[in-house]
Amino acid sequence: MKITVISTLLNEGNNADFLMQSLFNQKRMPEEIVVVDGGSTDNTVERLKSWKKKFSTKDTMVRILQAEGTNIARGRNLATEQARHPWIASIDGGCTAEKDWLEKLEKKAESTQADVVSGNFRPRSENFSEKVQGVFVRISAKDNPSSRSIMFKKLFWKRAGGYPEKLYTGEDTLFNATMKAKGAKFVFAPGAMVNWGMRPNLKKWLKQFFLYGYGDGMARIKSDTAYGKKVWTLVAGFYAFVAAAIFYPILLPLPFLGGLLYGLKRKFAPEGVIAGILYPLRLLVFLVGFHKGLLTKS
Repeated sequence: MKITVISTLLNEGNNADFLMQSLFNQKRMPEEIVVVDGGSTDNTVERLKSWKKKFSTKDTMVRILQAEGTNIARGRNLATEQARHPWIASIDGGCTAEKDWLEKLEKKAESTQADVVSGNFRPRSENFSEKVQGVFVRISAKDNPSSRSIMFKKLFWKRAGGYPEKLYTGEDTLFNATMKAKGAKFVFAPGAMVNWGMRPNLKKWLKQFFLYGYGDGMARIKSDTAYGKKVWTLVAGFYAFVAAAIFYPILLPLPFLGGLLYGLKRKFAPEGVIAGILYPLRLLVFLVGFHKGLLTKS
């Protein structure tokens, strides 16, 4: 099995070094790494290029493509188009891979004869704001893997028509659904772990979930996957709650109380309290984004 690792970056600065170092430390080295830079104005490209010679000592070819103005979907498509090997492993900028990430993806693919292997991820949290965000980060869904930790056959990328470039977010959700519709077999490798950097502040964290919702709405996500069922259950629950609260306003504080209890269950610490109180707002901004996406012409 030969594997190309792909990633897209934009103004990642030091994160580019962290990402490349984590790939250099892999127990199972990729045959190739293709990184697309979306038009960085900092030193991201220079940092990436500095790794080429180092990777050559491990017989891994590194290629840096510059494509100013491309979104994540277009960047991933460009990287996959240029990939010289039949398996594609994807990781995002701002993430780092555990040493056995690629090894575990490969072993799972070989043992199950799968076409798509969903990797896993966990939050990388240092300051209080990042710890708040990390409270509700969940493991990857096996039938809707995030492209920050996934491996798939290039064949099924072609059959799916690549990542949908019209979407700014939610592109991997639609890409997964299309590969599944084309007959791809999905499996989950829970130990194939990526550490995911959190947003620099809570305002950007809430914006992130608005964009997630917007992307899912633009993708016209269906309820034929576990993730799709979760989204549409949330939509139905929201309208049911609004209807009930109109007649019984006393219900209005319940989401915040429930969120607080849930946050403390997830993390019995100050960050669990704050995350719990913000949880209903996170759901609300997701729903606002989702409805905006649904109403946007594709």
